[in-house]
Amino acid sequence: MSALKKERVEYRITAEEKSILEKTAILSSTTVSRFISKTMAQKVETVILQRKRLLVPHEQWGKRDVCARKST
Repeated sequence: MSALKKERVEYRITAEEKSILEKTAILSSTTVSRFISKTMAQKVETVILQRKRLLVPHEQWGKRDVCARKST
């Protein structure tokens, strides 16, 4: 069962952007709302995963090997 969606996000786009969005949703066999939600969720996941990669502790990247080479 999916979560009940109560929240709303509003934003402004140009007529051309709206037309492209509607055509893309049709090509994806979905509604504009679902297309935007799915696309946004995919982008959010990508950004979070990229950020997590940047926050990996230096021990996991072999940082100690780099430090050892500097001291020799």
